[in-house]
Amino acid sequence: MAQPVSDWHVPFAQCRAIARGVRRAQHAKAAINTVRPRGVAGFIRNRAPLALVLYLAATEGRLVVQGTTAVAMLEPRAVGEKTWQPKGLRLGSLSFVDRRWSVLLFAAPAFILLGLSLLAFAVDASGTSTLVGVALALGYVLVVYLGMLVYPLFARSPKTQEDLGWSDAAARQWTMPLFHQENENRIDELFDQVRTRLTRLIAIETERHAQDRDARVTYQGTTAEVLCPLSGMTTDQARLRLNRLSGAYNPFKDGHNIAIRVSSSVPGRGKRIPIKPISFFRLFAVAVIAAVMGNALLVNDFERDFCAVHTCTGGLVEYGQALLWLLYQAIWQQPARLTPMTDVALTLGWLMRWLALAFVLVAVTAAVRLRAARIEAIKSRQEAWQLMGSTRLLIVTVADVERDAMLDEIEELKQEKLSPRFDGPVPVWSAGSINDTEIFVVQAGMQGEANYAGSIHVTARAIRHVAPDYAIITGICYGLDAATQPGHVLVASEIMDLNHGKLHDVLGETFELPRGPRVPVSHLLLEASRALSRGWTRTAIHIGLMLSWNKLVNSQLTVEQLINDYPDAIGGDMEGHGFQATTIGTRVDSILIKAVSDKGVHKNDRDQVRAARNAAAFVLHLVGSGALSRTPEEQRAQS
Repeated sequence: MAQPVSDWHVPFAQCRAIARGVRRAQHAKAAINTVRPRGVAGFIRNRAPLALVLYLAATEGRLVVQGTTAVAMLEPRAVGEKTWQPKGLRLGSLSFVDRRWSVLLFAAPAFILLGLSLLAFAVDASGTSTLVGVALALGYVLVVYLGMLVYPLFARSPKTQEDLGWSDAAARQWTMPLFHQENENRIDELFDQVRTRLTRLIAIETERHAQDRDARVTYQGTTAEVLCPLSGMTTDQARLRLNRLSGAYNPFKDGHNIAIRVSSSVPGRGKRIPIKPISFFRLFAVAVIAAVMGNALLVNDFERDFCAVHTCTGGLVEYGQALLWLLYQAIWQQPARLTPMTDVALTLGWLMRWLALAFVLVAVTAAVRLRAARIEAIKSRQEAWQLMGSTRLLIVTVADVERDAMLDEIEELKQEKLSPRFDGPVPVWSAGSINDTEIFVVQAGMQGEANYAGSIHVTARAIRHVAPDYAIITGICYGLDAATQPGHVLVASEIMDLNHGKLHDVLGETFELPRGPRVPVSHLLLEASRALSRGWTRTAIHIGLMLSWNKLVNSQLTVEQLINDYPDAIGGDMEGHGFQATTIGTRVDSILIKAVSDKGVHKNDRDQVRAARNAAAFVLHLVGSGALSRTPEEQRAQS
């Protein structure tokens, strides 16, 4: 039977002493960063102070100690229930504090200050203590937000591929993020204790799983691997010794095999994901506006109460006067004929000046962070999307705004200008390769599908010239479904031709009976688009029937008629059916991916640009995912 976890308890005082020893170690900084990694913003650490982390590990039986001079900490698999852990309110509270440390550090001081301010208001009728408390809470939140924005500008980014590999491995096996033994002669002894402890923890986990299923366990031996980050070892001697042991499954005590694998990556960091500067700036701006309006109300109340019992010549007795005076304070100016009478107003005016300076600093920092985030996104995509093509993709556009959007997205990704080639029957922009897919962009000379320079003829000539494996028509369209809004991306599951119909007379009136076919798209591209719609955050993705009509729709009555006749349609365009019919005839897997620029009425250039860029971005997202890296024949051969 496995040893109870309670026998492994270590007092908190001993954990504090161990933490002090770790901080004095040769590689203390790297080890602490490994145990307590910083969050994605980098300013606040994700886990509690080291002593508390060690105490929690000790309470759960994951801490192996040798007095106060040596320690090793084990972390369980991230996937699956940790059935070996002891339960209880104390452990649950410690675990909550540890895992939510960054949130608590951000929110708790501000809420405590606000709570004390409310208590002070009940005691101090003048409100001075309340203002001080609110100002301190606001200042704390402001400092934390500024730190979250500014810190990533100067922090060194970690190695992304190694970190992603660490995260994947840590999710499936035990890890040892901390190994501290300054006596090089006892390194093997400490690791033997780690292997003994890990064997027993695995036994506890196995027994409890078996008990939950009314089963029995017969031990023949344990084989497991513990992953150790190099950064978690506090001395050079420990790093060298564990490196020599890395990867070997050595028999150990009663047939149990516990091996170690040393990793050079840093756990918990992963690829640094910048916070969204513009989203934060908008939130901060709303908070500042709310603070200004609330402070104006507070100033007005105090000024009005003061002037009710005193003679005032320029008091801020109206809300508009208080608000205007605070706005002047924000730009460090004094308005004429507006003079505050109370200390509260003067204090809030002084705070408003510094709040305005902070607002400017946040705006500038957000702009810098936004630019850095865009550059980082481009570099990341360039690293991930290798420039070696094994398949070919033809992208067909029609309007200038569609062509420009597609080329702009590619140029931003590859950081190079594209020029058309005129060595074939149609001008072609050869965009190079992205993730084993070579991209070619063409533009139809006229809107619609039946013109001599329309989508049918241009697509056919381009297919003969480029010989693509896949083809996508992208650009703008109008939305029909109520859920579709300007900017949303529409992916066709079928395309229905509205140009083909039968006219007949009924009771002296002429009616049209639609006879156009519903043309299917490539199921390979449709399945890939549906899969990649999950996790796409740029805009909403809708998949369904698209209508294709060789008429430019800009009529509310026509839109209402289309919705009535085709309630399952999500949108419509002018070229989709001709493009799809051509690719089917030439046996090229194809699909329509466009974005809503309008609802069939009230068209404008701004929405067209945004829609075209969204559609182009999703097409590149499809390519960058690797969905087109193999030919359709290779994909079907495996189905």
